[in-house]
Amino acid sequence: MAGKYKHPLLHREDDRIQIVTVARILDGARINLPMGRGDTVKSAEATGDEDKQIELII
Repeated sequence: MAGKYKHPLLHREDDRIQIVTVARILDGARINLPMGRGDTVKSAEATGDEDKQIELII
C-alpha cells in the first residue's frame, strides 16, 4: 500500500496511488486529484475580434 498524501493547503488526504480503468472513466468515474478544484481555472474575456476573424476566412 502506498499510503495517503495530505495536502498542506487544502487539508485533505488522498490516496497516493489510484487505479482507474478506462472503462470506469468512460462510465463517469473521476480521478481524485489533490488540486482538482473547479474554481482554479478562469476563462479569458472575449476581445471583440469578430471582424478580424471574417478577414481571415476571405
